[in-house]
Amino acid sequence: MKRIAFAAAALAIFAAVCWDASRRLPEENPSIPMCFADPQKYAGKQVWINSSPVLSAEAGSFDVRYWDRRIRILAPFQPPVGTHVMVFGTFQADQTVLSTRWLEESQFLLKRRGAQVVSLIVLAAVLLVFRRTFAWRDGAIHVRDPHSAAAPQKPLDGN
Repeated sequence: MKRIAFAAAALAIFAAVCWDASRRLPEENPSIPMCFADPQKYAGKQVWINSSPVLSAEAGSFDVRYWDRRIRILAPFQPPVGTHVMVFGTFQADQTVLSTRWLEESQFLLKRRGAQVVSLIVLAAVLLVFRRTFAWRDGAIHVRDPHSAAAPQKPLDGN
């Protein structure tokens, strides 16, 4: 019973922290969709665009594809078209991003596949440990019949 109470308390604390973060963090670190929904409100806020392919480049700016949206990045230097870049910058009211810095991800697809493989290996290991730990313990997963734990019954022959 103590384990269940401890798990419930831990879950409640984790839920409270997540709820608090969901209220405070979006205003401090808005996502690109939030910025595009209300450009005047989020103008001047710092944004981060994760690895996105460069669609075009011209003097003073380049365009990246972020999900289904084309975003213009204002930067003095441009990456080659077709590469993946991460952009850190300031969102502008005209729905562009003034880049403070950007990083070219030369092996983005390889890194992404590697991260997915590592995640699957960790999941398989956790499931294996969970199965081995709880598979044969009586009552850990399966509900135990309360009468089966009673004292052994005497034989019917009277001995």
